[in-house]
Amino acid sequence: MNIKKRLIVSSFVLLSFGISGCGNQESDASCRVQLEMDLDAASNATEYQAVRDKATGECSGAISTTELSQYKAATYLGEAGISIAGLAPDLLEDGADPMNVITAKVSGVEANQLIDLALAEFDTLVTDEQCTNKANLTLSSAQLSACTTKEFVKPLMAVSNLSLVAGESVTFEGKEVTAISALQDPASVGIDTDNSDGISATEFDINGSGTIDSSEFTAFAIGYASALAKDQNNSTTTEDDNYVNAIDTDDDSNGSVDGQETFKATDILTNVNFTKNGTRINADHSHRYVEIELTNKYDFATSGNKKEYKLIETQTSSSDATKVVMNVAVTNGLCKVEITTSCTTRNNTDCFPCPVVSADGSAMNATDGIADMLNESEDENMSQIKEDMYCADYDKTTHLPADKKGVCEDGGDFTGDITSEDIANYLSK
Repeated sequence: MNIKKRLIVSSFVLLSFGISGCGNQESDASCRVQLEMDLDAASNATEYQAVRDKATGECSGAISTTELSQYKAATYLGEAGISIAGLAPDLLEDGADPMNVITAKVSGVEANQLIDLALAEFDTLVTDEQCTNKANLTLSSAQLSACTTKEFVKPLMAVSNLSLVAGESVTFEGKEVTAISALQDPASVGIDTDNSDGISATEFDINGSGTIDSSEFTAFAIGYASALAKDQNNSTTTEDDNYVNAIDTDDDSNGSVDGQETFKATDILTNVNFTKNGTRINADHSHRYVEIELTNKYDFATSGNKKEYKLIETQTSSSDATKVVMNVAVTNGLCKVEITTSCTTRNNTDCFPCPVVSADGSAMNATDGIADMLNESEDENMSQIKEDMYCADYDKTTHLPADKKGVCEDGGDFTGDITSEDIANYLSK
């Protein structure tokens, strides 16, 4: 199915959800008509909440539990701003970059959480495993609609997660620019990648790498998390030391510029446990609180070095209980260890970057929230994003890494899965 036809199919699913019932009473039909009219007319959080309240209140006896989940999912997606009418024209435009299109329309922690709530409603109708095997199963029309919509929506959430992980949007010359947009168009934040005017640094690129600093912080943190996990799994202390020390070299490995140390990681706290309403988040996980410092290469760029603070999540490997996996947590704003209590000034004792929690109560991380969802998608827009990530570290001058030449230079299709390393390379390209 080509992209335009798939979008039309998705449009039908998103806008109608195949909502129908088997009630015969006139009041039931009236309730359904009113719910659909209210849903179609809703345009803000209050109005979408009113639809949910009506579906769970006065109309609860007129609709089935399946319909209730469909209505609730529809309100969450609508509130998140997801509509084919808003996305399709830009995605279909010649030369459109799907990453920029999606982040411009769907980004931020609120959209992220609303999409997650919608997916949780669909999960009550049909599991991901059932959707994967739908050709061999007898699913209802509601379940098939849910599968199609999940296929369309999950990648949007992955890109929304990536936007959160990449860093806050910045204001440059009066214009708000997302970190993702800046990656695609460095000039949008004043970064001169070809150094044509002799100055390649701005306040958003103080190490002169040609990449916005906020995304480089995250790329470094992902690599640092991987190095820490290797140390713990191999009972060594060299991987994380080597990863940091390798920055201080005479080449451009790991983001160094002209032999100057670019990044330095310092573990502030190694075991921070967050709760939500008194219940531990990810009871089998812990968070390491890390300070990452970026060296200011230019005296004129900003005063001093930059520092960012990341949470690195540690969990037991699902494939080997003796090993651990470490990922960079998706965060938004600041909070106490009880995440429902916000705070305004970050410190090293009781005010931290706040983990974003999914509908099932678990904290989101870069790999689960981005790589897994993108890898599950068969959408052509997402295929292009995955290929961009896979090829982010490919050099067409040296033709390295050699095993990527077929896809990144010769025009072959990328059919594999992206990894957290690919995401890090993309964020630091």
